[in-house]
Amino acid sequence: MTEHNYSSLNSEYGHGLFATALEEPLLPLLQSPDSFIAQGKILKDSVSTKVALVELSDGKTVFIKRYNNKSLRYTLRYLFRATRPFRVFSAVQRLKQLNIPTPDILAILSQRNIWHIPCGSYVIHEYWDNCLTTTEYCHLLRQQPELKEEFCRTITGYLAAMHRNGMRHNDIKLSNICCRDHDKRFIFGLWDLDGIMILKKPYTPGKLIYRDLARLISSWLIQAETAQCQIERQMETEQFITAYQEQSEFACNRQHLDNEIDSFITRKRRKERR
Repeated sequence: MTEHNYSSLNSEYGHGLFATALEEPLLPLLQSPDSFIAQGKILKDSVSTKVALVELSDGKTVFIKRYNNKSLRYTLRYLFRATRPFRVFSAVQRLKQLNIPTPDILAILSQRNIWHIPCGSYVIHEYWDNCLTTTEYCHLLRQQPELKEEFCRTITGYLAAMHRNGMRHNDIKLSNICCRDHDKRFIFGLWDLDGIMILKKPYTPGKLIYRDLARLISSWLIQAETAQCQIERQMETEQFITAYQEQSEFACNRQHLDNEIDSFITRKRRKERR
């Protein structure tokens, strides 16, 4: 991962940080992020976020996400605390310390109006090319048992490292795991870190470990069901548990984990029926 030095930004456009070495191409983007988004390739446009690929003046493609002020609850939550980009920035720095691959942050920007109410915040990541879609890499994992074993060990290893250091991913689903193809050598990493929690404790409590594991396993089971693949739930679950326990000191209660998995699957199905 590239090591960046960052400079502070405090101007009429907002406050934030940017990679010092990329000041010249980044500043126009930070001065008018919505214009760049409008001209870029929109990847997502929802009530909460808008995501696009945009091109800087030096020809470099970057990934930008805008967080919208979607409700009074959001306003009150971030009125006197750091907005989401600053929290994501902290999470990325912690993952880099743990040698967990994740797209590096090139800049963050937070805007507030004259009453100090958040009115727009942005995070700009480096763009990773040669990434497989979730459907593509999951199909690959089902076709190659050795790669599936590597996947389970790698991702649970990331979780174990985070849990030993007082972090919880909070949304470790397959779409938030990236798979990069380097001449058929596949590298797994984490992206979309909006939900990561950095806890005050130096370790992650057991109940949060169960939720992270259940979120990961339930996502794998749901994806297989969507792809109409016949899999054995108990065997699949055991593969993830074994890989996690080999890299941690956590003694997993299978029944408790099964209950958490069922809870995630039930919520997912209810959401789909709405």
